[in-house]
Amino acid sequence: MRCILLGECKMKDVLTITNIFYVILSCLSILIVKIIIPLLKQKYGKEKINNALEVVKIAVNAAEQIYNKRGQGDLKKEYVIQYLKDKGIKIKDDELDAMIEACVLELNKWKKEVEAQPIINVVSKSE
Repeated sequence: MRCILLGECKMKDVLTITNIFYVILSCLSILIVKIIIPLLKQKYGKEKINNALEVVKIAVNAAEQIYNKRGQGDLKKEYVIQYLKDKGIKIKDDELDAMIEACVLELNKWKKEVEAQPIINVVSKSE
């Protein structure tokens, strides 16, 4: 913790902190997917929740494309909420927050996996 406060971090410390962050993020993702989403499905019915979740995923992905700079989380969330209102989807704020967080966590996990893949350069042979 000292390195964060004093700015004396070594690469090893940064990697450790990053790994801890991803473990916490994974745990939150599991919590949301395994507990909160099933509770919502029981309350609203599977079909309605699945439809709403798909629309939330679309809105989250669109917001990520539109607001692609760091620090624009509030704008992204406002976009998603407005998008859902425009589509006539009515969900309680706390439940909507859980759905948005689940979609964002899934998207971030996917981004992390993509970024971890090695870049392959394809060279074509000319005849």
